[in-house]
Amino acid sequence: MRRPLAVRPAAFALALAVLAAALVPGGSAGAHITGVFLYFLKDVQGQAGQSSLDILKAQLDETDRRIAELAPQVDAARARYEAMLPEARRRVLFYGQYAGEAFLAAVFGGGGPVDALANLQMVREVVGRDLESLRAAEAELAKLEAKERELRGYRDLVAAFVEAERRHREAIAGRSPQEQELALYGISESWEEIRAGPLAAYVRFAERRISGSPGLEGAVTPVAAGRFRLDEAAFQRLVGEPALAGPGGSPIEGVSDLEILLRADHVYVVGTFSVPLGRRQVILVGQFVRAGPTAVRYRVEYALVDGYLVDPDDPQMQEVVADETMLRIEARELDPAARLLQFQQDDGALWLYTRR
Repeated sequence: MRRPLAVRPAAFALALAVLAAALVPGGSAGAHITGVFLYFLKDVQGQAGQSSLDILKAQLDETDRRIAELAPQVDAARARYEAMLPEARRRVLFYGQYAGEAFLAAVFGGGGPVDALANLQMVREVVGRDLESLRAAEAELAKLEAKERELRGYRDLVAAFVEAERRHREAIAGRSPQEQELALYGISESWEEIRAGPLAAYVRFAERRISGSPGLEGAVTPVAAGRFRLDEAAFQRLVGEPALAGPGGSPIEGVSDLEILLRADHVYVVGTFSVPLGRRQVILVGQFVRAGPTAVRYRVEYALVDGYLVDPDDPQMQEVVADETMLRIEARELDPAARLLQFQQDDGALWLYTRR
């Protein structure tokens, strides 16, 4: 169990008082703090019964095991679906051709319309059963693939906190109190540079990507009228690492390995930010919140730099929290006539609902 550091810069404290309120069961300041982040915070504050590194590594191993178990199920479901496709296509084409021939036979032939229509009905029932089986196989494949994506997203999240824990320990391991203070001061100063430099540049970049073309509209999957699903993978392509470093990407100096991990309790922005004082891992922890009747935006609640929590009461941290432009989504990007935008966070997705 780690004890809280006795020496830390004022601008970059561990914010123990705030964390204490957040970790009290039923406390309003952090009643929604769960899972990986909760383990990490408890360990930082010295409340955990065992090292969060051990817990996180155990979760990583368990998630890897579940992914490995699920992989053959996904492969088998995909193989079933793909094997059914050619026959389903063939029968649909046959039905279309046979329907035309049956119609002509009914009009010009001698077999009579009753026989032709009866045969047509029989063929239609066979094709209908094939299509129902195909839809069931497709639904089963989609369900398993969604579960696999969810597990991989959770694994990425756990891996990010394993790295944060490693950096946290490494910053002070084997150092004198004076050396620890200098190390933490360097992390503190790095945060000031990151906030004003590459992080601010990334916020502007994401704003352009979301409101641009094809923008958000090209990233969401319409599910029903006024209902849209923004998958984690699609969000990544829109404003994550693929948008920065992928084909046709727009690199931002000092920003790399950027991921957006969508969970039901929190949304995590994880990346590596390089400034003159070092190459730091940054984890932003927050949620989407309303930003007026027709907009939502990402509200940062906590920020960690190399595993150290930025003091939530720091004035510059408050500027990040109050930033109305961070990952802002406007209803008009989905429906120009919308007068209301609602949302719901889910594991691996953000649901968006527009109302006129």
